Amino acid sequence: LLLLLLLHYSPSVPRQQQLAAFLHNMAPTIKITYFPVAGRAEKLRLACMLAGFEFEDERVKFPEFMEMKPKLKFGTLPNVNIDGKDYPQSDAALRQIARLAPSLYPEDKASLIDEILNLVDDLSSAFGPCFDVSNRPTNLGYPEDFSKTDEGKAKCKEMREKFTAEKMPKFLNYFTNYLKEAGGKFLVGDSPTIADCAAFGPLVAFTKGFIDYIPTTCLETHPEVVSYLARVKEVPQFKEYLNK
Repeated sequence: LLLLLLLHYSPSVPRQQQLAAFLHNMAPTIKITYFPVAGRAEKLRLACMLAGFEFEDERVKFPEFMEMKPKLKFGTLPNVNIDGKDYPQSDAALRQIARLAPSLYPEDKASLIDEILNLVDDLSSAFGPCFDVSNRPTNLGYPEDFSKTDEGKAKCKEMREKFTAEKMPKFLNYFTNYLKEAGGKFLVGDSPTIADCAAFGPLVAFTKGFIDYIPTTCLETHPEVVSYLARVKEVPQFKEYLNK
């Protein structure tokens, strides 16, 4: 790095300005393509912010997605392009971003971070049927218009209330335990990592009020988790974005 700086050194330009230009030229070129919601792309956006990487945040509407769908490796989003290479799986893209900014995925905590990433996936999978019953009922063997019927609405209410009462507390206990083991600030220690980038979105989504039959107060049974999410929102790299 020192040799490269010397090679690019120009006495007529202030040193700070040269360093900034050099680091900018070394930074990866990243484009994140997803729908105009947080969803599975939010952890990727947060990771780029945490790393200090500029990125193109392409948010496409459904008709645009249908046009690009045949060209996507798995026909799904998000798709992340890093220095010309596509990463069609969000966790693979997340780890690649972190490899370019190792403090986001420290080697001595990599296994713990992977464990938490898997836990976040487990949470999403556990809630999956509750999402499908109103958005993709055919996945559960119901008619396409099931969510518009009284029976469908009742089933959605039943499933989501059961999830909130039975499954959610188990996951909140797991996250609380990680926070306690790490000292209570972030999931694996005093500094945020991609574990926090991944966990924030799915957890905070339950408090937003757009998921029918899930009360916005559902996390308040676990104050450590509520305080944790508030801390994540105050991370300097995230603060403006998450509080707007």
